[in-house]
Amino acid sequence: MNACIPLPLQIVIDDVGWWSGENGHVRGEPYRTGISRNHVPADYEAIALLGKQLNMRPQAAMVLCEWDRQDILRDVPTATWMGASWNNRWKNAPMQEVRDLLAANRAHVELALHGVAHEYWENGIDSRAEWYDSQGRLRPRSELIRHLDAFFRIYDDIGCVDRPQAFVPTAFHFAFGSEADSFVPLLQKYGIHHLSTPLTFPSLTPAIKMHRELDTRWFGVEHGSMIIDRGHDLLPWKAIGVRPTGRPGGPVIGMHWPNILHEDPARNAEIVDGWVAVISQLGREPGRMCARDSREFFAQLACHAAVKVEVQEGKIAFDFRALRKLGIRNLAADFSVQIEGAPGVSFAAQGLSICATENGPGTTRTLRLSVPDGMLDAALCAKSIGPNQSQIVR
Repeated sequence: MNACIPLPLQIVIDDVGWWSGENGHVRGEPYRTGISRNHVPADYEAIALLGKQLNMRPQAAMVLCEWDRQDILRDVPTATWMGASWNNRWKNAPMQEVRDLLAANRAHVELALHGVAHEYWENGIDSRAEWYDSQGRLRPRSELIRHLDAFFRIYDDIGCVDRPQAFVPTAFHFAFGSEADSFVPLLQKYGIHHLSTPLTFPSLTPAIKMHRELDTRWFGVEHGSMIIDRGHDLLPWKAIGVRPTGRPGGPVIGMHWPNILHEDPARNAEIVDGWVAVISQLGREPGRMCARDSREFFAQLACHAAVKVEVQEGKIAFDFRALRKLGIRNLAADFSVQIEGAPGVSFAAQGLSICATENGPGTTRTLRLSVPDGMLDAALCAKSIGPNQSQIVR
């Protein structure tokens, strides 16, 4: 009998929300998605289709300035290239159609915070990026609050049901481990507890500041929030109409919106099918799983990285001490364990509850377990099992 806490997969899609696809940075405007056409409702359907086919809830990291129907961004001059003269030319875009589409697909799309207009403008001069500058320094707190307030005013005006609980920094400009000058406590005040971004990405130095090492292989913890190292995306940020190849090395399958689209929106499903093939195959591998949403993903990744699993004769023991020491807040109380090589064996739980059991390929089973808050150790005991060799699996 072998057992492990599988490494979860989550999909994160950046730069969703633009109506224009134009790369406008040469004129001091945002990069947007960098494609040669405008975005349409079918581009949102592609995200929902991806989630539906994988039984996942991809994160759509939203940029919302072109959804500003009231021109409220006139009051936040650093948020757009027009400053106090802001006039959103996309007020007649099919916003209601997309909002209804997103509402109908809540189980297949999770909206996340990315930015207002992706960059930062001082006296009309643009600089990268919205939340941190190109040296990984946090923007002034007063401006951060104005940008966050504006984002959520526009978001609430759209009328989406679920407020974002996840954040992806624009242009991946970020700093980790600076406890005294951290963006995390402010994000938490807005209900944001889940973060992901490349943290070990040499080409982005010095825009990524690492003030200390990560707490685990896959993430660090800052003020109680997990910050996931996203790693490298499989495709360039503005690649469109390309079926993906290769495989992500870590838990986050990161991409930008064009990466799941086609130049012809009617053919978006062809590109989505390519991603479904890559991700579903990866999720079926031993020791991997597709997380259904952020809640499941963050809890599973925390347990994968920090819970010790020891397989003994007739017993699978879990040690949660290292996990508790990380001090992660807002973490779901359940996780999955994969058990292989114990056909016909049932398990009794000690110190935890078995929520669900799913049969996998061969003799593999996945058990969903619920753990009481503060639990330090627990076990699954086989009711009927033969001899096996003790081992530890991380």
